[in-house]
Amino acid sequence: MSYRAKTEIYGDDDDPVQRSAWLKRTLFFGGYVVILIWLWAETDFPHSLGVDIAAHGKAGALLSWYYSYLLLERHALLDIVTFAFMWAPVAGFAWWIALEVRKDRQAKRPPTTNFNKFSNSDAE
Repeated sequence: MSYRAKTEIYGDDDDPVQRSAWLKRTLFFGGYVVILIWLWAETDFPHSLGVDIAAHGKAGALLSWYYSYLLLERHALLDIVTFAFMWAPVAGFAWWIALEVRKDRQAKRPPTTNFNKFSNSDAE
């Protein structure tokens, strides 16, 4: 594959705009994970709720999200913040998908025209 084809597909490695966007996404994701781990440590989630998750890795993370509804039963502010912080990316992703589907449907919809059954010339 030629250099030109690679840059068209993957982008230019020396482009400062692409590098800046990648750095912003990486820092945002890293900050989210650090804050989420801190919130889990402060609320002792899920162990303080009597849930023992023996799975590790992705399965353990999915189970943590599954049992997150228990955070709302304690009615403590930090528990509610932890629940909202856990589900914010999922809700944001669902909102983005809904907006994209809506834009796609509006783009495919034919333009509306207002045709009157009777024109002014028929009235005469």
